[in-house]
Amino acid sequence: FFFKQKTAYEMLRSLVGSEMCIRDSINFIQFTAGLFGYYLKFASIECVVIGEQMLDFLIEALQGPCKENQVDLTKTKIIDTCKDFVATFDKELKQVEFKKRGFVKDYQKQKINALVTKCTTLLMTMIEANSDAEVILTLSNQLDFEFLKKKLTSDYENFVKNALKLPVDSDEDDIRDKLPDSFSDEMLESFNVYILLVTLAGQNEEAARNLKDNSAFGENIIKAMTFYEENTGSIEVAIHDELHRVY
Repeated sequence: FFFKQKTAYEMLRSLVGSEMCIRDSINFIQFTAGLFGYYLKFASIECVVIGEQMLDFLIEALQGPCKENQVDLTKTKIIDTCKDFVATFDKELKQVEFKKRGFVKDYQKQKINALVTKCTTLLMTMIEANSDAEVILTLSNQLDFEFLKKKLTSDYENFVKNALKLPVDSDEDDIRDKLPDSFSDEMLESFNVYILLVTLAGQNEEAARNLKDNSAFGENIIKAMTFYEENTGSIEVAIHDELHRVY
């Protein structure tokens, strides 16, 4: 499926078997989200481009933003699928999974890491300039805040240790002095996760409580969250007569 190039008519004609029973209308947003759920089960180096095209299609369909498409996507299992995708291809914990699916060389790992980044980008586009209570509530309830905060902490620790060549428990001034002019794609992915959590926390009380509750973490979570906050900027813009904070 070449989601970016094919028209809806061409995609309809490409359906086979039981899929052809859907004659009246096809919601391509929900249909593609369902396909991506299946894709997770067999994602490998041989078909990484398919996952890329599905995510690109969904991201472009939501951007603008298109509130109707944003609401449609929340009615699927895409949030759980993205969460599972990130967990399956966690850079530090799932090296066995990488090898089993053919992501062995560095350039191959970069391909699947790019898909992980697209997953977080897709979740971000679901709430882009959108204060719809249903969308915000669905994301807030379904996202695993504990897992994502552990990921943010782990990514921060690896950044300090491997990129800055400093001890993980270094103070903020030492880290600030050694910051590079730009961040790697891996760290930008982490910033996307942070922005997603902060955006939800700004619109949902339960999400705000989940973000602030660090009782299950060590002290490095505080350093990590401070680091992300200090290196993230935001502005307020008016979109469709509503004021939205953009990071």
